[in-house]
Formats: sequence, C-alpha cells, structure tokens
Amino acid sequence: MSGAPILDDSAGQGFLAKAKALGLRALAQVEGGRIGEQKSPRRGFSVEFAQHREYVPGDDPRHLDWRAYARTERLTIKEYRQETNYTLQVVLDQTPSMASPSSPDKGLEGHTGKGYQARLLSLVAGLVAQSQGDQTSLWLADGRNDSRRGDACIIPATVRAGAGQMLANQLREIRPQPGNESPAQKSDLARVLGQVVSRPLRRGLVLVISDLLEEWDPLSSLLRQVRARGHDLLVLQVLHSDEIDMPFTGDVRFDDLESATRVSTRPHQIRQRYTTLVAEWLDRVRADLRGVGADHALVRADKDPHDTVLTLLADRLARRKASGGS
Repeated sequence: MSGAPILDDSAGQGFLAKAKALGLRALAQVEGGRIGEQKSPRRGFSVEFAQHREYVPGDDPRHLDWRAYARTERLTIKEYRQETNYTLQVVLDQTPSMASPSSPDKGLEGHTGKGYQARLLSLVAGLVAQSQGDQTSLWLADGRNDSRRGDACIIPATVRAGAGQMLANQLREIRPQPGNESPAQKSDLARVLGQVVSRPLRRGLVLVISDLLEEWDPLSSLLRQVRARGHDLLVLQVLHSDEIDMPFTGDVRFDDLESATRVSTRPHQIRQRYTTLVAEWLDRVRADLRGVGADHALVRADKDPHDTVLTLLADRLARRKASGGS
C-alpha cells in the first residue's frame, strides 16, 4: 500500500476544496514579506483601521481625520493595519511511534496509520496556505539524528516556484520506521521544536502534527516558547483509537515500535486503568495548550479526518471574523 498522501480521488479533492474555501488563517498578528490576507503588527495606510494618532509635520495630509478635527480642533492622523502574508511552519512528526498501526504485509503504516494521516494533513495544510499566497516550511522529526537531519527544515520558506509539488514529493518519500531508538532520538520532536524556537523566524503560524508521545513537560515548555515568540500555534494530535480505547481481547503481545520491548498482557484486566490514564493525559495536553492560547484538535488516524479538520478551520475563520478580520 502506498504511503503517499492521496488527494487525487473525488473525496480527497472535495476535502481539499472545502479546506481552501475556509482557509487557514492566522489568529495572532503575523509578519510577512509582502501584502497579503493576514493581520500584521505593522501600521501603515491600507486596508483596516487601527487607531488615531496626533499629526506631526511631514505626515501626508490625505490621512488627516477632518471629522475628528471638527469635533476637537486637533489634527489627527488615521492609521490602518496592513494586511500581510505569513509563513506556515509545519512541524511533522514521523518518529517510529507514528508507524502505528503497521501493515503486516509491508511493515509500513496503511491509510489508517498515524504516519500516513499526519503526512496527509501536512500536505493539505501546505496547499491551503499556498492557495492563499502564503509560504510554507516543512520541518521533519523522524528520529534520525544523523548528518542529514542536522537541520530539520527540509523545505525552507524561500521555495516558491513549484512549492506545492515539492511538498508532495517530499511527503511521498517520508516514512516512519520502527526500530531501536536512543533516548536522544526518542525526543526528536523536542529537538525540532527547539530549532524552530531558536531561529529568528518572522511571526507566523506554527502547525505541529504529532502523536505527542514524548515526555510532555519538555514539549509543553517548547510550545510555550513558540507562543512567547509571537507565533500562532495549532497542534493536531494524531492518535489511533486503539491507543485511546484499548479494545483488544484475549492474550495480546504489544511490541514497542521505538525499542525492542515486548509486553504480553490481558487487556481486559488493565483497560480501565489504562483508559483513565490516557484521558488524564489528553486533558492535560488540552489544558496546557489552551493556557498558552494555542489551538488543539485530536485526529483519530482510523477515522476520516475531514470533519475534524474542516470544523477546526471553520471555527478559526469564525473567530477571525469576530475579531474584525476577513
């Protein structure tokens, strides 16, 4: 089974068209290199009214507010908030845990696998952003701390011509590979987020697509730093229902995709305690992200992601309009 994200069937094309219609808007103020559709912290004389300020010699008299002068007899200038493009920073998790569940025939995740769904969501997000005139960078966390992964940014925002095709081609080649990981490799998502935080990036939208199956405290700290740097933050947490609900029966052996560890158990004996711990962990993730003003959505890899993603985009669009954006 191909591990490439499929958008060429009618369902995939319909999903992409609806996503493009809703758009992927930044809710925080962002910075771009040219005029676009997103709110910018820079003030000028275009698009959306921002504030009045006192007139100073040298100001363009065309921007004087004569109605305000008639009321106050003071010369004031009307400033407007410029609209700008932004850069979408996609942080894609393809570490070994994202290979679950594996396809027994080829050892790769199928269309219900977390890795596949994460790549699909990355492609849709990138194509939607590019359809808006925004730029996309792709950052890859795959557990390989070798020379090829010294820089986790595998598609920089400077790529413009053919950027959508380049994104699709890269995602076609990427696969999460089960294997024995060192402790450093197990925290590869944290390493990549550290690179995002350390770079002098313009304020934009950071989209993290991951199962978040790393130590949560370091990840949470880095995500807070992403927000502290002024980026809008959206986290799509991709998990399989089996990981959440443990629906198995009988005697089951679990193989750790990130190590050689194997555990045999009877799921019905531990299911209640397991599902309680998972629910508490998910509640903490949601609360921590909500606390820093980030958006979070749980995407079940074995379910159609369309409704979850489109509902999220519609909600973000509604909030943007409510705040005065378009």
